[in-house]
Amino acid sequence: MNLNNFTIKAQEAVARAQQLAFDHSNPSIDTEHLLKALLNEEDSLVEFLLKKNNVNVNFVETKLDDSIEKLPKISSGDSGTSRTAPPQTTKTGRIRDPASKTCVQRRFHRSLRNT
Repeated sequence: MNLNNFTIKAQEAVARAQQLAFDHSNPSIDTEHLLKALLNEEDSLVEFLLKKNNVNVNFVETKLDDSIEKLPKISSGDSGTSRTAPPQTTKTGRIRDPASKTCVQRRFHRSLRNT
């Protein structure tokens, strides 16, 4: 994944999701981490949209926390002291790939307009 194809806000969300996975000793970044990261950002668009659709955000956050706690963990014997950032799962890739493709398409169309 090339984060340079993402907006600054998207890069920050992925970094927060990565930190969440690391903090919870999860071996990979999953969709739960990404959604939690998006919900926790300042002036969260995700939180706004959920509220606009009458979704109980606190309930969603509680369920996310429960789900993250149930994800596989790296045991202390596996991780050592030099643990690296967790990789992304295929579910996260299915979210990322269409967004990345859209970003590349927009840049391509923008370059056509500027010629």
